[in-house]
Amino acid sequence: MKCRDQLHELVKEEIEKKDSSTEEWKIAMERSFNRMDNKRIINDSRADVDSNSSDFWVMVATLKVYNHHFGEDDG
Repeated sequence: MKCRDQLHELVKEEIEKKDSSTEEWKIAMERSFNRMDNKRIINDSRADVDSNSSDFWVMVATLKVYNHHFGEDDG
């Protein structure tokens, strides 16, 4: 799925959770962009870590495993 389509789906999900007021729209958009950023990081090939990976990517890999087992499975 293209990034654009993924973002549209996330916005749709957030809007369905909220009413259509301006403040709620802002919140829905912020949440959608945050979720999209998280998806892009978790799905980055650098999240497949090895002994040369930076601490950041090790933490991303850990979050990816955690999300797969206990949270929203974005990865």
